[in-house]
Amino acid sequence: MDNISELAHVIQGEAGLCPLTAMLAVAWIYSRNDTMYGYAKPSGGARLIAKFWESIPDPVPNKHFIFSRQDLRQARVRRLIRNKEPTVFECLGGLKLYAY
Repeated sequence: MDNISELAHVIQGEAGLCPLTAMLAVAWIYSRNDTMYGYAKPSGGARLIAKFWESIPDPVPNKHFIFSRQDLRQARVRRLIRNKEPTVFECLGGLKLYAY
């Protein structure tokens, strides 16, 4: 699997129900921290972002993690991000992603 395809799968798995800006954030964060667990068959939007992300300004500079509300319930995650302000992305179905 090539790098664009791999990235598209990660983007879809992490931010499949989110706007393109959240997908872009996932791509940039993944470039700094490739520990992500989302993985799904990519949509056209995820493929587009995976192909062109480097040519679009980073919407989350200096952020290294992206979490769901469920992730934020974990004590180890809360310790990792304590006192940091997130960039929040509103997604479909009331879902949110938090970039730290």
